[in-house]
Amino acid sequence: MKELKTYQCGICESVYSDEASCKTCEASHRHPIMIEKIVFGSYQSSPVPYPERIQFRMGDGALVQYVCERIVEQPTTENEVNEQ
Repeated sequence: MKELKTYQCGICESVYSDEASCKTCEASHRHPIMIEKIVFGSYQSSPVPYPERIQFRMGDGALVQYVCERIVEQPTTENEVNEQ
């Protein structure tokens, strides 16, 4: 029997066979430090009440934009729907 040891990135959960590669992976990720802009569509143009786009300032200074692709999970109670 052979025991195997692996390392998992604490950020993206990729698995590596050596510690150095895992540390390189962890160091390669950039994290958002603030929301710069949130863009909503009007109720006439957008069928969902959630932001269409969100821009984040990253720790390295980059400004990145994420676009809503789809709703992954709908609210489950009436309270969640009215949290606006």
